[in-house]
Order: sequence, then structure tokens, then C-alpha cells
Amino acid sequence: MSREEVSKALQEAISETKDEVIRLRVERQCLVPLFLHTRKNSGAVHEKLKWGLEQLQDRLSKLENETEAITRQLEQDWPTKAHDLAPGTKVLEIAISKLGYRFNKDAGDTELLASFVSKNNIHRDLSDLLEDISGTPRTDRSVSAR
Repeated sequence: MSREEVSKALQEAISETKDEVIRLRVERQCLVPLFLHTRKNSGAVHEKLKWGLEQLQDRLSKLENETEAITRQLEQDWPTKAHDLAPGTKVLEIAISKLGYRFNKDAGDTELLASFVSKNNIHRDLSDLLEDISGTPRTDRSVSAR
């Protein structure tokens, strides 16, 4: 398998995630938690439930407009920011599948994949942070990835 094949699979995978990015953004915007039992929301249980229903109806009535606004913004940003906006796990799942393999984050494949990344390819700030957290002494590197 060549670098070009891997690069092509990654590019195709990124382009295939646009609808997923829209779905995730709509969910994040419209499915925020609704807390009925707070100090701010006082009153009888019936009133709290009625308020909750009103909040949900309001969200539902705005869903189409929210989805359209998110889609418009993403269409504008996608050509230049797709690499940053595409969900990494989904990209890996699709790209690796295109190459005839499987990627399963929950099965520990992330750690396995990370084991192949050399320390010099990890941004210095991230490497320093990980060393601070783990208590591992820093080692001098003449070259750092930026």
C-alpha cells in the first residue's frame, strides 16, 4: 500500500463525513440538556413539566431553520476547513475500510495506531504536556514537529 493510496482514502473519507458533521452540529445545538429540577426553575411539578414541554416544542419549531443555518455555514467552511471539521474517528473508520481493513476505536485500535507514531512527529507542546502528566522526564530533541 502506497502513501498515495492512503492519502486518497483519507481525502475520500473526509469528503464523505460532511453530512455527519451537519448531524453532529444540529444535535449539539438542538439536543442540549433540559433541566426541569433546578433552583432557578421553581414551582409545582406540573408547571415544570409544562415549561419543559414548551422548551421542547420551541426547539422542534426551530429545528428546520437551525439545520439550514448550520448547513449553510458548513458549506461555506467545508472547502478550506474540511480536514479540521471532519470527525477523526469516522474518517479513520471510512479510510481504513477503503484500504481493506477495519478501525474500531472502542476495541483499542487508537492506541495501536498511536504506537506507530514516532515521538518526533508529535507537536512539542503536546509531547511536553503528556510528559508532565505522566511524570516522564523530558528528553531533548533537536527537531520538533510544528
